[in-house]
Amino acid sequence: WSSDVCSSDLIAIAIPGVSRLVMAQEHVAAWREVGDRKGLFVSLCELAVQCALAGDLEAAKRALEEACALEDPFWNPRLRSCREQSEREISHFTGAVGAARGKARKWLSLAEANGDTTQALQLLGELAELATADGDFNEAIILGRRVVDMAQPLNKPAQYGMALARLCTAYLLVGDETRARNAANRALPELRPNLLAGFLFDHIAALAAGDGDPESAARLMGHADQWYETGQTPRG
Repeated sequence: WSSDVCSSDLIAIAIPGVSRLVMAQEHVAAWREVGDRKGLFVSLCELAVQCALAGDLEAAKRALEEACALEDPFWNPRLRSCREQSEREISHFTGAVGAARGKARKWLSLAEANGDTTQALQLLGELAELATADGDFNEAIILGRRVVDMAQPLNKPAQYGMALARLCTAYLLVGDETRARNAANRALPELRPNLLAGFLFDHIAALAAGDGDPESAARLMGHADQWYETGQTPRG
């Protein structure tokens, strides 16, 4: 498995020396200065997530409250869903997974009713991830397979690869290494062009350990640590 990871896979998408929290704060300030209500709304939603990741839940709450005050019921549903998505992410980070699943199901119903395939696909992916976090592994597999089937014909490698990565996680957690290996092998070439291969490092490390190769597993875990830290990406 070590040979399957190349040096380019270690590159994470981030601006060196700039935290995502600082970037989110700067975006809020910029949109506030130009008086763009929609831009400010979206940037506040992102700021809330970054504050929560930094452990400042009060600041996250204030950002969401301001976003809520800006929100216009006549905006299109996808734009308005930014706040709900931020709330779901924060619920996930803080362990309120059941609440996040309930909110995601509500918005999935709305997306399906509106015929919004793109939004529905994103929400199904979220629900698969949340089911895994909630220990509902069979549901995660069912949803994961559905997302993979939906994403494959859309010619969107990143979405397809992430769907396979989530499915790999669920298979590993139920002990099905054969299907997990298949999902990882299919996901890796889809994620590489978007510099997202790092999402698979933990999975590949687990498979290497299962193959009786602890040295490769340890090396891959180190790669994962580096990739998540560099990309300032939450590891869930």
